[in-house]
Parts: sequence; structure tokens; C-alpha cells
Amino acid sequence: MTEMRSADHVPRFPLGILLFVMAIALVGPWIVPFDPQDGNLVDQFIPPIWMKGGSMLHICGTDHMGRDVLSRLIAGARISMIVGFTAVIFSGCVGTLVAITAGYLGGAVDAILMRLTDAMMSMPYLLIGVALAGILGPGIFNLVVVLAVMGWASYARIIRAEVLKVKTLDYVVIARITDCSLARILWRHIFPNILNTLIVLATLHFGTSIILASSLSFLGMGVSPPTPEWGLMVAEGREHISSAWWLSTLPGICILLTCLSANLLGDWLRRRMDPKQRQRA
Repeated sequence: MTEMRSADHVPRFPLGILLFVMAIALVGPWIVPFDPQDGNLVDQFIPPIWMKGGSMLHICGTDHMGRDVLSRLIAGARISMIVGFTAVIFSGCVGTLVAITAGYLGGAVDAILMRLTDAMMSMPYLLIGVALAGILGPGIFNLVVVLAVMGWASYARIIRAEVLKVKTLDYVVIARITDCSLARILWRHIFPNILNTLIVLATLHFGTSIILASSLSFLGMGVSPPTPEWGLMVAEGREHISSAWWLSTLPGICILLTCLSANLLGDWLRRRMDPKQRQRA
């Protein structure tokens, strides 16, 4: 009962953080106080406003190129949201298609697709991401492709198990007996029953995508400078961590809060949408 009550309680703080970041990403180009890619060497290393020497013009300080950190954080939110959502959509579509095909058709098709899925899941994500990014080159589109290739297997493995259970239900069997088309069975009977699982996986994968994108950018395999991306900002500020700690710390906090909020929201959705948890109530 305690777990069920916690499942009914909406995690307001994580949800608020995500909504705030999404809102910033949407209106970012119109609210940035300075151009995030242009700097003035005269203004380099200005500390945040709460530190001695801070300036009202640069609330979060400036970097080694004199660029406004707050403007770059806002622009970085937009890039992170674009990369995260696009990677989740591509990975979810590919993984769901593989899962439905393998789970419903079964037989040799299932065996081949699942062995391919197992092979993808057995590979170290970061190393494969670095290799793919090195082949494709830097850029937002290539980064999304890398994340989609790395992420579809987890969808396929989990959703396939749901498809195997759903296709044995009475109304699905009756639909097959009455010669319903394959497309109708998959769209009207199979897909609605795996949608809850898909939503939970997408929420959890969203945070993972942002972390992987930031990691690749940190390693120089993601977004190219001077594009303001949180992982790239952490990498650029590490050389000045002792004298200008805010250059790496502030984008790192943004990554932490966004990914943690996405994971907490996904965990709440998992408990909320679990039929077993609802039955315990």
C-alpha cells in the first residue's frame, strides 16, 4: 500500500525540472541575453554574480572566450532536448518495429531478430558510440543517428516480451481466426497493449540519451565547437577547473538535474502503469 501511494503521488519536482528545461529549449533563441557563440576576450573569466567580481550583465559568468555562460546553457538546453527527443523517437520506432515483428511472427524471424538484438546489447555502448561517431563525423544529425543505433535494442528486447503475452489473449486469437488483416491486428490489438511499456522505456531512455550525447561531445565525438552543448561545455571548462570552476560545474549540474528528473519520472510511470501494482491497491 505504501508503494502504491507513492505511485499515485506525482513527482512534482522532477516533472517541474523537465517542463522548465523544455520551456527554456522552446523559447531559448528569443530569451538569450547574448549570442552564445560570440565572445569578447576583454570579458573572459568573469565569475558568476554571487561571487566577488561578478557582473549583472553575466549572471553565470563568462568563459575563456568571453562568452556568456548563461546564454550557452540556455542554447545547450535546446540542443540537448532536440537530441534527446529525436534519439528516443528513432530508437523507439525501430525497436518497437523489431519487437512486434519478432514477437508476433515468431519462428525463424524471431530467432534472427533476437540474436541481432542480443549482439547489440552485448556491445559496450560508449565504445560503439565513439566508433560510430568517428566514422560519421561530428554534428547533431550524426549524433542522433549514433544514439538511435545504440538504443533500439533495449526497446526490442523488453517490448517483445509484452508482444508474446498479448498475442495469446482471446481477442487477438479471435481476430486472427476471423481473418483480420495483419496490419489491423498489430495496430488495433497489439500496439495499444504495449504502449504503456513503450512510454516508460522512452522516458528512461531520454535521460540516458542526454548522458551519452554529452559524453560523446565531451570526448570530441559529438557536437563540434563552438556550438553550445552541455557536454562540450564541460570539456572546454576542465582546463580551467581550478580557477573558473563554473565553466564545467554549471553545465554538469544541468545534465545531472535533467537526467535525474527524467529517470525519476520514468520510475514513477513504471510503478503507476504496472497492472500488478494497481491490483495490490
